[in-house]
Amino acid sequence: MQENTLIYNQSAIQYITYGNGNQPVVAFHGYGEDAISFSILEPELSNSIKLIVITLPLHGSTDWKESEFCHPDDILAIVEATLTKEQFSASQFSIAGYSLGGRICLKLLEKYPDRINHTLLLAPDGIKMFFLQYVATQNILSNKLFRFTIQYPQWFLAIVKLIKLLKIVNPSIADFVYRLMDSKEERTSLYNRWMIFKYLHPNIHIVRNNIVTKDKKVDIIIGEYDKLIKPSTLNELTKGIEKRLIMVHKLPTGHILMKEKFAAQIAALL
Repeated sequence: MQENTLIYNQSAIQYITYGNGNQPVVAFHGYGEDAISFSILEPELSNSIKLIVITLPLHGSTDWKESEFCHPDDILAIVEATLTKEQFSASQFSIAGYSLGGRICLKLLEKYPDRINHTLLLAPDGIKMFFLQYVATQNILSNKLFRFTIQYPQWFLAIVKLIKLLKIVNPSIADFVYRLMDSKEERTSLYNRWMIFKYLHPNIHIVRNNIVTKDKKVDIIIGEYDKLIKPSTLNELTKGIEKRLIMVHKLPTGHILMKEKFAAQIAALL
């Protein structure tokens, strides 16, 4: 494991490399995590792989000094610069992403499919946008309401409790939302992180078309009991696409996939 810093314009981007192989895989972590979350894979990496995990803006030790939004072109430029710094060709590369990182991978598949060799998605966000994400980031009027809620969350928390009581949504989802909104620090981080990635929501129709027409290989790992990214959600991406292009692998767990007991299975698909 080697921790590094990439200077990107005015920003300092943290990334960590694992392994010493000659085949680079660029990876992105989940919400609220950083590049160290992939450390469990290091003992299981094949000798041919070098895993390069980038810490996203507003996470970990990455110091983001660019505009208030992170665009797809920013992600691509960071990937290219990181690969070049690690003395790899930046013309084509493989990618992997967990949860939020999976959404980043899907956006790269949408925008730059010819640059990508293989994609590994781990419980990927982005196939279907959460309603709360849409309210917070994609509509001007509801965005104002969400900003108000950051300061005065009591009404919203009461609604979350009510819909949990009435079983309108899965209780685990309601608990997850409540935890994110109960603390002002968490609420502010949530809002800022959702806003900075506003332009990184993938168009799944384009992603599907790119996978098929450009013959892109995608592996997906999903928790069989995941309540946040339900296995059925994958149908919007995988339905009608041949298994030689998209293969789904289920693990006996929930949303948390980055566990030592699953490390070998994950590493084998990089």
